[in-house]
Amino acid sequence: MALATSKVAGLRIDNAAGVLTDISRYVNNVTLDSPHGQLDATGLGDTQVRMVSGLSGPVSVQMNLFSNSTTRAIFSPLVDATSVSKTIEIKLDTGAYLTGEFVPTNVNFGQGVNALQAISATFSNSTAVNFTSVAA
Repeated sequence: MALATSKVAGLRIDNAAGVLTDISRYVNNVTLDSPHGQLDATGLGDTQVRMVSGLSGPVSVQMNLFSNSTTRAIFSPLVDATSVSKTIEIKLDTGAYLTGEFVPTNVNFGQGVNALQAISATFSNSTAVNFTSVAA
């Protein structure tokens, strides 16, 4: 089995016009977190703790990227509290995509001396997240 590398990965997010825009070349890190709840189902007389799967928590996507005119236009409007959702498509590997509607929970612009301006953003899903073999 071949290992997945960043050479085949990618990220697209919708711009102000609602068009999915490939910002892969500006992204240096994407993390997907999908928590799953556990419920204690231990009953009287049980000799060990019994756990069962509960509800899945919201899927969150954390991304770090470089700031430029393309990424600023997408992320600047998200700095103020907003309920605007963004379509995000993460290409995990050849023929492996995660797509969904996400709302921003945190957006940060930063810069330092002798460094590229950076943007970091965290999103949580507002609808179901789909794993597909076809790009959106």
